[in-house]
Amino acid sequence: MPDYPFDEMVEKDVSSVEEFSGGINNPRYKVTCEDGKVFTVQIVGDKFPDKIEREKINVKIMKDRGLSVPDIVKADRSHEIIEKDYLVKEYLQGKTLSQVKKELTESEVRKIYQRLGDLYTKMHSMTFERFGKIVEIGGKFKVETSFDSYRDFFLDLSSSWLDRGVNTPFEDKVPELEEWLEKNSHIFKDYIEPRLVHSDFSSRNIIIHNSGVEGIIDFDIARAGNNVFDIYRVYRHFKEEKKSEVAVNGFFETYSTDLPQNYKKQIKFYRTINPLSYIDCWKQIEDSYSEKELEETESFVHESIQKILESSFL
Repeated sequence: MPDYPFDEMVEKDVSSVEEFSGGINNPRYKVTCEDGKVFTVQIVGDKFPDKIEREKINVKIMKDRGLSVPDIVKADRSHEIIEKDYLVKEYLQGKTLSQVKKELTESEVRKIYQRLGDLYTKMHSMTFERFGKIVEIGGKFKVETSFDSYRDFFLDLSSSWLDRGVNTPFEDKVPELEEWLEKNSHIFKDYIEPRLVHSDFSSRNIIIHNSGVEGIIDFDIARAGNNVFDIYRVYRHFKEEKKSEVAVNGFFETYSTDLPQNYKKQIKFYRTINPLSYIDCWKQIEDSYSEKELEETESFVHESIQKILESSFL
């Protein structure tokens, strides 16, 4: 764990610090103070220079939609205390879904995902005129980019993932992947309405307390996008087939926002290309994984790329 001066960052005497798992790009720490106050401190990685501004806007949007999200207590870009931007946030009591999902009963899983279906209905019911990053202008939330077509927005986004494939073990596959995405992204040719999406609906970003949903965290890449991009993640939360089925069914019992006609095919598409996210953050993986983990991950990504190139959604 990096030796950060957490007492100066939270401006209190600190009694303990615990690093959360999974924070490759923007590591997070649970900081407990001697007076009993608990905060989450998040270090902003170099990959996200505008994270603080985006998080402020996105947290405000989520609260407007009635979602339970942690408040930002402090946002520091001065680099006077550490040489990185960082955020101090309200700590939500509980554990992440990824930490507790093995212990949950099927009944608890169903209850949690019914609640998530309701929360994501509220989120996805907010619509925009275009796709892309959301900004606040004159007290109103708008999209600053000019993508009227989700397909165009998706290709621009996926291109940014693959651009980071330079100087990685997957560099020689980037042209083939770009060609494959261009061809198979016709799956998005029909009209898709721009909706507020979380964009990282991971089990690590759902806080569970007393077998219920305490809140949702990490909104820095929320945007106006395709609501199916959030929903496909539900299918990946559990490796156990039965619990996965219960989660998906529970979610759709309460989720009521419109979906594209071919949403099931889109879900399969997103699940197929998900390993491309490893290319997007390979630099951070190299810095944080052990030699064995790195070797296993590289092998997995190579195999996944081959499966992608052999599949078709035409």
